[in-house]
Amino acid sequence: MVADEILSDIKHLGSGSQQIEFDEKNLRRRIYDAFNVLDSIGVIARDKKEVWWLGFPHAKSEYVQRLQKHRKELLSRIQKKVNFLQEIEDQYLDLRNLALRNQKSGLTGVSSGVALPFLLIKTSPMATVEVDISDDSRLVHFEFNGTPFTMHDDASVLKAMRFKAEGRTEKVNQIILDGSHSGPPLMNEAT
Repeated sequence: MVADEILSDIKHLGSGSQQIEFDEKNLRRRIYDAFNVLDSIGVIARDKKEVWWLGFPHAKSEYVQRLQKHRKELLSRIQKKVNFLQEIEDQYLDLRNLALRNQKSGLTGVSSGVALPFLLIKTSPMATVEVDISDDSRLVHFEFNGTPFTMHDDASVLKAMRFKAEGRTEKVNQIILDGSHSGPPLMNEAT
């Protein structure tokens, strides 16, 4: 019995030069009181004369919850990085496929094509668009006079080309015609 073991340990402590005097019956009651309290708050478990240490459940559950929350945050960050890397890989493959396509078509030297990076701006054919370009050609201002427009970067256009080559025309329509894009954010505005 655990109470007997504790009493025995206390007696052995006092067997030296100092004699510890105590009321064994009172001490036994206090030991059982302590066990009852520890059992009621879930720190120990008892079965007759057996006692098991369970630990402090409140602190343990908070710690586990913090660890689970931290794990969830880390997994979310990892997933975002995986998605970002996948988008970069897709962009690389799109550029490589464009270069291969141009090689196969026999295009060499200086081309009259579009240089990368670029923006494609789509608006109504009836829109009046005013364009101002700075002297150093670093700033461009577009005025659409209230006509809705969408902007697509080179990545979304190349992605649409990939989907078209794969026969996935519904994705092409989603990217180019609707202005929706699953990669890095594009500027969709109506001014």
